[in-house]
Amino acid sequence: MFADKGYCNKKAFFIVKQNGCTSRAILKNNMRGKDFERDRLTSKQRMPDERMFSKQNKKGRYIGVAKNQFQGFMQALVHNFKQLISIHEIVLQGF
Repeated sequence: MFADKGYCNKKAFFIVKQNGCTSRAILKNNMRGKDFERDRLTSKQRMPDERMFSKQNKKGRYIGVAKNQFQGFMQALVHNFKQLISIHEIVLQGF
């Protein structure tokens, strides 16, 4: 599980381990065991996904959880279709 500095506490590590996952949370600079090289590689892996979330609206447009979840789902769907089109064009250019 990739996470940022807000999820590098003992409770979060325990819950992640309890669910059978491995935590890749970036540790804060003043924490023991901080590995800057590992955090740099983790940040590179997280970067494509973080870009998608940075483009989304921060505020909900509608009143109610269901409508806002649907809006988020549709935004993610459109983003994935745009990515698919650009990947498809790259593949076609390669041949």
